[in-house]
Amino acid sequence: MIDHEATIITDDFNKATGEYALAHAIIRHVFKSPKNGRPAAVLLDQVGLKGYRLSYSDTCVSFKHANWIKCYARSTPTEVIRLMLLMYRLVDWKFEIKLLPNVIYQGNSPVAHKALETMHQGR
Repeated sequence: MIDHEATIITDDFNKATGEYALAHAIIRHVFKSPKNGRPAAVLLDQVGLKGYRLSYSDTCVSFKHANWIKCYARSTPTEVIRLMLLMYRLVDWKFEIKLLPNVIYQGNSPVAHKALETMHQGR
């Protein structure tokens, strides 16, 4: 199993474009694959998340790869983390497998920090 380097997400905002630094980005390998089991992408695909988009957001799970998140123009770091929490909870609910996030958040949103803490602690 290949370990991929964690993606760092920040609150960097470009006032000229009105977009966060992660706008138009694809965040790959959002979760690490479990050591002895199916890859995270397979688990996420099996719960039907490929292409899922938060209704209020410009952030979605990639149509090509269930362990990638696609960010559009108005995507925010908090929306990315909220989508990750939904992905995490659905896999836990269906398979009783707690995926480990492969994303580091370096920002000021207490909501994002709390969501990542929940995933890291396996709750």
